[in-house]
Amino acid sequence: MQRRILTFLLIVCSVAAQAQDVRREQERQKKLSEEIALIDGRLEKTKSDQKSSTHALSLIQAKITARNKIIQSLGRQIESLDEQIREKEAAIKLLNLRLDTLEMYHSRLVLNAYKNRDYKVWFMYVMSAKDLGQGLRRWQYLNNISKEVNRQAVEIKSVKKEISVQKSDIETIKAQTERTRRDEQTERQSLKNEEGQMQKTISSLKKQEKQMKKELDTKKKEMASLEKKIQQLLKSEMSKKKDSSSEDNSFEGMRGKLPWPVSEPVVVAHFGTTTDPVLKVKVQNNGVDISTSEGCKATAVFAGEVKYVLAFPGYNTCVLLQHGQYFTFYCKLKDISVKVGDKVAAGTALGTVVKDSKGATVFHFQVWKGTEKQDPEKWLLQ
Repeated sequence: MQRRILTFLLIVCSVAAQAQDVRREQERQKKLSEEIALIDGRLEKTKSDQKSSTHALSLIQAKITARNKIIQSLGRQIESLDEQIREKEAAIKLLNLRLDTLEMYHSRLVLNAYKNRDYKVWFMYVMSAKDLGQGLRRWQYLNNISKEVNRQAVEIKSVKKEISVQKSDIETIKAQTERTRRDEQTERQSLKNEEGQMQKTISSLKKQEKQMKKELDTKKKEMASLEKKIQQLLKSEMSKKKDSSSEDNSFEGMRGKLPWPVSEPVVVAHFGTTTDPVLKVKVQNNGVDISTSEGCKATAVFAGEVKYVLAFPGYNTCVLLQHGQYFTFYCKLKDISVKVGDKVAAGTALGTVVKDSKGATVFHFQVWKGTEKQDPEKWLLQ
């Protein structure tokens, strides 16, 4: 009996944990939907501008990534909901076993109480005791039969009510599962439409392949030149003797927790090596490119010191902040509001993100540990 109760309690705890998982996934889904709405707004602005086709493609790709994540989230929700149903069915099975046991003992007690329902029989049974102690024990026994009958009747009623609650919960969860499955189908259809939109945009851009190759070659040269310059600056800074262990530990502890450097961020180019969808060539990115709203201010993600403010071809003005052995690099800015030597707090405005010649407001952000490149998305709050 105790084992059944313990098993039931474990099932209840497991169901609660599954429900919490569903709530977390729903919150994640909500944020992704908000990101897609943000992308849709920016795509709308690029419709009339032929020069923005490459940026529109990047936004569509970001949208597809977000849509896939929503579908994955919905899949996990369905799995959790199905698991809740299975566990509640297991709980009902245990409750029914408990109910059968209670009803069996209760019927025996009722029968026994019926046989001894005449108080004269009770009186004679007590009075026939050998001594006063035995008489008291007999009286307590007979009295306890009545109490136990009532107690078990209450418990049977409670178990029946719990079974009813569990069955009602199952129906509610089944309805939620069905809604989630419909949402998943809707998202898959949206994904299919977006993939078609992406292919249409790629086909359109292929007509500009020659110009795109030229722009990509220029971009690669600018990226290589920027990396070389950053490496020189970082080596120079790292060669200076300075105890920065406390700063390093503080920054290190913010992995996955740093605030985003711009508002309404949509990552349109990730860190590392990717393949250009039009030209089918490898493209290296030492940071992340983040689409943001026009006029957006870039802010420091962590307290640090402004080490360099420099203009660079293809990246407008850049600001380098040092945080011990760690560095954060903010590019494609104008109207810089800090200068070399300034000590800045997290959230300090560094400058305004520029709108490029194609009408896109895209910010470039890098994170370094010494001269080692880091994936910024692993540091930023997700």
